[in-house]
Amino acid sequence: MTKTLTVAVRKFEPFERSLREQLEDFITVEGLDLDVRLEPMELNDLEHAYFGASGEPGGLVDGHFDVAMVVTDWLAQCGRDGLLTDLRPLQKALPIADYPAGWSPSLTRAQELGDELYGVPYHDGPECLIYRKDLFEQAGLALPETWQAFHEAAGVLTDPAADRHGTVLAAFADGHNTFYDFCLYVWSRGGEIVDEQGRPTLDHVAARKALAYYRELVRDAGACRPGAREIDSVKAGELFMAGKVAMMANWFGFAAACETVEGSAVKGKVALAPLPSGGGAGAPAGVSLNVYWMLSIPAGAREPELAWRFIRHCASAEMDKRLTLNGAVGCRVSTWQDPQVNAEIPFFAELPRLHEHARTMPLETRLPRYARVIEEAVLRAADTEDAIDAVVADAQRAADELWSEA
Repeated sequence: MTKTLTVAVRKFEPFERSLREQLEDFITVEGLDLDVRLEPMELNDLEHAYFGASGEPGGLVDGHFDVAMVVTDWLAQCGRDGLLTDLRPLQKALPIADYPAGWSPSLTRAQELGDELYGVPYHDGPECLIYRKDLFEQAGLALPETWQAFHEAAGVLTDPAADRHGTVLAAFADGHNTFYDFCLYVWSRGGEIVDEQGRPTLDHVAARKALAYYRELVRDAGACRPGAREIDSVKAGELFMAGKVAMMANWFGFAAACETVEGSAVKGKVALAPLPSGGGAGAPAGVSLNVYWMLSIPAGAREPELAWRFIRHCASAEMDKRLTLNGAVGCRVSTWQDPQVNAEIPFFAELPRLHEHARTMPLETRLPRYARVIEEAVLRAADTEDAIDAVVADAQRAADELWSEA
């Protein structure tokens, strides 16, 4: 009897291509009679499919999905609500080779909630400065070490005749893009988004400076590509790959894709560096963000053992390398060190350095809703003339109310 395996995936060409190839290889290696259904979705659609509407079961519990691509931001909520299968017994019965020793420790912590294991790392790549080295050389520009220098360099690198802007911001409202940017701008100015007690902290100098900077940059059509509200991180990466953007703060994986995705207009012209700092005394340099995608088994999966065998197959050294050569970012240390990978994608030697300064989000069940509070504040700063002090104060009140609900 033919079995069915339904896999939910974040819509991104390297993910989709890799999973199709990995599924085909899995079927061949295991000699299976298997009907495979790959369901790619945009981020908002994926989140809705997983968690459902208020009071209604989502695809993680209703049996629709057997394998789910899950981002670390969602883990606390998934663990609290019992939405994912504990993989620890499956790992003990049929272990992934070299796990966790074959991965960077920064990729094996978030999915471990107590004694339970809720995902296997699939795609990683901290945020970094991705830039056109040829354009910097032509302009005689030094790499920006502060965000203000970043803005100024973006103005120099903008060329209307070539339909090229110095930089791009992703402000599509999906609860991730502007939230991540805000965190980076705050952290690089020495601020935090939660205090030592784990409570939200937004009404401070670093947050005001971060919002003021965002407002200035996103409105400057002489430096930043217009239409940010319609651009997410994937679209930003595609614009860069098409030669429409000279530099951006984005995920490492988009630099890798520039070297591997067919039709890339910037292959061989790209380099990366640590992100700028906020400038001033005490501002940390090179702060990054580590958010990664995992393959997990929904609590309602109809074929959990089959799903585990497929996840285990994807986590093999061969499949992790294939994912990487397709333009995503594998998570095994062996992939990062592979000579072929480094010959084709000359950025992987930078990953250990980026991970040294990469921070992770707090493991907090309210994080997705907190991200929406921050997103609203960032978009309000971008779209209105409201005083930054008022925007920050209102965001702090909304965050405090969110915490008081618990």
